Amino acid sequence: MPERPGRKRDGRNRRRPGRWLAVLVLLFGVALFVREQWLPGLQRWWQDELGPRLRGEPPLREVEAPPGGLVRHEFPGSRPEIRPEDLQFQPQAAETLALRVRDFVPAGFQIPAVSHPVALSTDADGILRRVPDGLGREVRFGILRVGPGAGYGFVLERRADGYRLVLDADGDGEIAAVEFRDAANTGARFALSVDLPLVAVSGLGDPQAVYRLWLFAPGEADPFRGLRVYARTQLRGTVGLAGRTYTAWLADNEILDGDYSNDGIGIDLDGDGRIAAAQEWIRPGARLVMDRRSYRFAIAPQ
Repeated sequence: MPERPGRKRDGRNRRRPGRWLAVLVLLFGVALFVREQWLPGLQRWWQDELGPRLRGEPPLREVEAPPGGLVRHEFPGSRPEIRPEDLQFQPQAAETLALRVRDFVPAGFQIPAVSHPVALSTDADGILRRVPDGLGREVRFGILRVGPGAGYGFVLERRADGYRLVLDADGDGEIAAVEFRDAANTGARFALSVDLPLVAVSGLGDPQAVYRLWLFAPGEADPFRGLRVYARTQLRGTVGLAGRTYTAWLADNEILDGDYSNDGIGIDLDGDGRIAAAQEWIRPGARLVMDRRSYRFAIAPQ
């Protein structure tokens, strides 16, 4: 008896891989359809209807809509990655502490300083209206732009025995004989200090207090090519945080202008008598987070 097509000799159906492939394709298509068409609706139903009822809350459709209509919170297509920093404490709005520069007192040079370049010129125009007689051939002119006025012009003269700085001490643009400030420096490294009245530069302190600047050339650099300066007069006071009192410092660092209110504040949080730049120096506009509270500092010039 001839065999029927599609059957084996033992009577069982022959395997047809094409059928199973078609079934898999069909199931895959159904899954995509459910995912795209039905799943969003089910998610909204869970979020708006069933979820609130299970929590004992009214369904979302029964909540009074705010002005402008009800905003529906949709499930995102892909859930955002949760980073470790997202799980850390996020402080609320920062508390602003009002401080006054005049409540701090001069205390010498105690915390790290920031140096700034000093521009030098071979011409006195725009720096000094009158220069002293008897200057040598190797001179440079510069200006220390601190205080409320135009700054303090100076002449840096290279001599056989070192250098001499001649300063316009009253900032009037002229150097008179009584204003000569010799600052000989014969070492391989150039460095010298310049003292100005603190009350004239910053409006602080008694008439005897000084605002000290340190001029130097890094390493063994030529001061005519790489002169820099920083302020060595810093102010000490206190600040109260979370019920405790800490020693605080103001330094004319960020902006070298004689104004101590625009440079940030250093706070000795660990009581070691030093200021760690990364942890204890709060730059202008930055905030300090401590004991789950956030602080900003508003420092008034006077």
